[in-house]
Amino acid sequence: MSLRPNILILDQDGGLFTEVWSGLVTALKATAAVTFDYQPTSAALKLHSRSFTTVLVVKPDIYFAAAMPNRHLRDQVRDFAELQGGTVLFCGTFSSMTRPTTFNLYFGSEWQLPWKFGDYHRTTMTLNPAFRVSTAENASFNFDLDAADLESAYSQKAVHVKGALRMSMLYVPTEDSELESLVWQPSPINDLTQSPTVFAACGKGHVGFLGDVNGEIGTTKTILALSGLSKGTKPPSVSSGEASPDAGGWYCAACGKQELRTAAVQDEGFKRCGECQVCHYCSRICQRAHW
Repeated sequence: MSLRPNILILDQDGGLFTEVWSGLVTALKATAAVTFDYQPTSAALKLHSRSFTTVLVVKPDIYFAAAMPNRHLRDQVRDFAELQGGTVLFCGTFSSMTRPTTFNLYFGSEWQLPWKFGDYHRTTMTLNPAFRVSTAENASFNFDLDAADLESAYSQKAVHVKGALRMSMLYVPTEDSELESLVWQPSPINDLTQSPTVFAACGKGHVGFLGDVNGEIGTTKTILALSGLSKGTKPPSVSSGEASPDAGGWYCAACGKQELRTAAVQDEGFKRCGECQVCHYCSRICQRAHW
């Protein structure tokens, strides 16, 4: 009998996430070994020492706090995808509790992605036939769009991402999509380039964002598929530990240069912006240029 995949959820069991997203939690527990952890230090240790395949970041407060344990956890999560080949999904209550400026700075400076916080509304989204999962460095990750157990279209109230590549958008609006409301009359979607569900390669692994705020059944199916837990998919093969003691430092938000972890340990690494508490810079020149 094969071992079940391990899923780490960065939240406490029994909180708001498990209440709103009870269907997802039940589905995950039926197909994987699920671990909850809300303490940044112990969560980072678990992530480093256990063979998880997917991490769900479902709440921003544990993740974006400025204290060193929280910073270390963010570092570990990014390393989990970039260096170890794991999958990281930002979902659940993350989208509704994250400030747009924090979202933009975080995904831009630390994941080097063009994702920006977009519109917030309800509409019916359709599966994007142009969606492709890049697996250049991690051939073990398997995702067959035609075979995966996904809704062809479904309505969701969600935070949308703008700036993502078309091939990274799993669900997209169509020319027939309208803003859906119980109060206002339906109106056409103005921007068809935004998506509530984006997924992209990051080093050896992958990172995704799901903006649905209500825990729709279609989103539960999507999270299961992107975690490799449903038909037509397979969990990634995740390596343990770090590839190099110098790998995985912060990225400069201005020039994109990555610091060495040994420099960070010796307190000679990049400095965090005192204003936003998210961006890091390799020099004052880059900080002035970025702002």
